[in-house]
Amino acid sequence: MATILVVDDDPALRRMFELLLTEAGYAVLAAPDAREAWRQMRGARPDLLICDHAMEGTAGGDFCTRSGTISC
Repeated sequence: MATILVVDDDPALRRMFELLLTEAGYAVLAAPDAREAWRQMRGARPDLLICDHAMEGTAGGDFCTRSGTISC
């Protein structure tokens, strides 16, 4: 089963992605910001990262690039 990490500072959007992706058969990790996403990635290496581009703190594009999970 593929694992997807959803990083979004909007709790409603984060939950929507979580529900839709879980229903589609994916394992889903969710984080409200880059700091929590890094913690989540320590224990699991997601197959895909869905990240809000305009988060407070670390921008989504910067996080994607630094994570090495995908290129943005």
